[in-house]
Amino acid sequence: MQKKINLLSTLLIIALVLGALSTCSGPAFRAGMDQAEERAKIEYRTDHPSSYQVGYEVGGTIQERMSLHRAYVRVVPEGILTYPDSLYNVKTGEMTPAVLESFMLGLKEMDNSFGWVDFVAAGLALVSIIAFILMLLVFVTSIKSGGIFVKGNERILRWMAVVFFVWYALDWVTVLTEYATAKANVSLMGYTVAFEAPSFFPLVVGITFLLFAQIFAKGRRMEEDQEFMV
Repeated sequence: MQKKINLLSTLLIIALVLGALSTCSGPAFRAGMDQAEERAKIEYRTDHPSSYQVGYEVGGTIQERMSLHRAYVRVVPEGILTYPDSLYNVKTGEMTPAVLESFMLGLKEMDNSFGWVDFVAAGLALVSIIAFILMLLVFVTSIKSGGIFVKGNERILRWMAVVFFVWYALDWVTVLTEYATAKANVSLMGYTVAFEAPSFFPLVVGITFLLFAQIFAKGRRMEEDQEFMV
């Protein structure tokens, strides 16, 4: 039994590491890295205009685009069967009617009154992720050492549940601020800015961790009762 527990614990750590690597290799992460690299090149050209005059001139245009405010907008078409946009289909060589569900817009000016909220939410999310990883490592170490139905594990499981509840709350904060920002800055022809509630996944996982904590507590009490009877 302990060997199976050790195996599953090791697989959990491997899955956690692979998940982090897949996030860092995702398209959004790579796009952010490419943007940072391009900004660094532009700054270098700015410091050395004589050597990179052509690149400096091109970089000015890129810099202008990069200075735009990025607004992520979820939308729905105003008509059920309408296709407000068209996209070029390379396979057929024709413009294909399309309905877009979200946009990433670059705005020259943007009312971002809730920008500080996103900044605070991102900081709390980072702290929560680090705390969850540390608690998970402590929990797995405890399990592998044979300490299963102990009070410390119950406490860790409850705090891990709290992390997911915080995640769910931060999802709501992010969605609400994005919606408010989009409504204040964007009005697209043929579309209506939509509100999309966050996923219930973090809430379900948090409740699951609380359930596991209660199961561990019951197992601990059963072990204590057996020891008392002996």
